Amino acid sequence: MNIASPHQPLDIASAIAEGDIRCLLMVLVHMTGDARWLEPPYLPKRDIRLIPDPEAGVPKEVQDEIRAAVVNLFANGSPQPVKSARMAVWLVVML
Repeated sequence: MNIASPHQPLDIASAIAEGDIRCLLMVLVHMTGDARWLEPPYLPKRDIRLIPDPEAGVPKEVQDEIRAAVVNLFANGSPQPVKSARMAVWLVVML
């Protein structure tokens, strides 16, 4: 069954407003190569619950800064991820 739906333009700001703050931080690190996003005050609180806190222990003002940085990152199209030895090490450590 095919369900037709009206095509709506992509509103990236609305999508980012709904995004998990932890994922948005990883987008910033991966796309900018800037490790400051992995340090306080941006560092999320560790949460081992099955359903983690959506705010990740990050204050609202800091969340707003993170979301604004991601919106700005995509403001001029599709950015390219940073490719460096440092990023390769981070990826290996994450695996």
